[in-house]
Amino acid sequence: MRPIDGRSDSRRRAGRMLICSLLMSTTAVARGGEDWSTAEFAKYVEVAIPAPRAPGAWLGLFVPAAVFDDAQPSLADLRLVNAAGAVVPYALRVLAPRVEDRVIAGRAFDVVRDDDGAVETSLDLGESTPEHTALEVDLPGVNYRRHARLEAADQPGQWKLLAEADLIDFKTTSHEALVNRLTYPPSRARYLRVRVFPDPVVDKQPLELLQTARAHYAVNEPGEWLESPAVVEPRDAAPVAGSPGSRWIIRLAAKNLPVSALVLDVADLEFARNYSVRFGYEVDGQAAFGYAGSGMWTRPPGKPPEPITLLSEQQSAVGTLRLDVTDYANRPLDITAARTRGAQRELIFADTAELRGPLRLYWANPSAVEPHYDLEKRLPSVFTPPPRRIELGEPRANPDYVPPPLPLTERWPWAIYLVLSVATITLAAVYVALGRRILAAA
Repeated sequence: MRPIDGRSDSRRRAGRMLICSLLMSTTAVARGGEDWSTAEFAKYVEVAIPAPRAPGAWLGLFVPAAVFDDAQPSLADLRLVNAAGAVVPYALRVLAPRVEDRVIAGRAFDVVRDDDGAVETSLDLGESTPEHTALEVDLPGVNYRRHARLEAADQPGQWKLLAEADLIDFKTTSHEALVNRLTYPPSRARYLRVRVFPDPVVDKQPLELLQTARAHYAVNEPGEWLESPAVVEPRDAAPVAGSPGSRWIIRLAAKNLPVSALVLDVADLEFARNYSVRFGYEVDGQAAFGYAGSGMWTRPPGKPPEPITLLSEQQSAVGTLRLDVTDYANRPLDITAARTRGAQRELIFADTAELRGPLRLYWANPSAVEPHYDLEKRLPSVFTPPPRRIELGEPRANPDYVPPPLPLTERWPWAIYLVLSVATITLAAVYVALGRRILAAA
């Protein structure tokens, strides 16, 4: 064995450090607690920051359809990096339609108790009152049924009955019921007055004064849609539910594309057919289809030929759909085009003074984990004004991408046979030695 030369060993260490620094110069990012480099992501797209800048405002970009084809289905591998090499924290929003319940606390006044033990409070909901539909009342005690009467007015003293119902609290070891809201038709009345009567069985003492009541209203968020073209393969004649029918395979624009609706253009002006839709997936390399939805697909007479939506409120990571239609003795439908709709995925991030453009959005790393930046926790539920939307460039292959090393069994497929051969020879030698010992002892 040659003695180790301290100087040559130092030179080798310095050489290794130099090579590492050169490799990392193109891929390293200021990533905080994360341990990754841009060289681990196969795709990227450039993101131009719009001018003029507005530090403190929110910026947003829609995830394009092309990203879904290579990204993880959950989009956990999205990473945003600015021109200075620093990570840009983001929050991912799903812009699906939703109805949000919101509260108008209001100002309580005329909080009183009458001689019958009933308690009453009035609320001023303020100017420009939104359309409200329910009043929530906080009541003390348990296991009660208290009658409540709600009135509304545009001016105090002009009260009109709005709703009347029982407020209930009931608990046992196996059941629980709580009714603490009075619901009513949509109203824009500024003033509400609620009166609650004691339960003659439970309430032996006067009720506490009503200090808290809240009006509720609903905000309908229409959502925003990512619409992508789909390819309809030629029709196959196939029995559906034991009757003559048609089957179409529909190829989506990306394999992990979220789908909430399949929209079809049909040349036929009038029809009524049973249908079913199935999502495609793979099991052990074989194509399979799972149930997604079914129903009656109709176009009434006299209606113009409009696109028809078959699915609703479904989100799935798929690349293929299968549409089955029962024709019976009718002529097969003529489907001329197809496209899918899914809720947009939006990346939200802050326009800060440190943000340096252009940005790069990286993806296509199957081993990346969800970043869960702190920004998610402080994102407002309502953006006023809404985020400023950014246009993206064309997706590109990352020239710095370094694919992960293949497993040893793929890099050296002969190695497994070598190991098995060595193990077999070793095991045979053990058996031979053991046999000789047994014979010698006999």
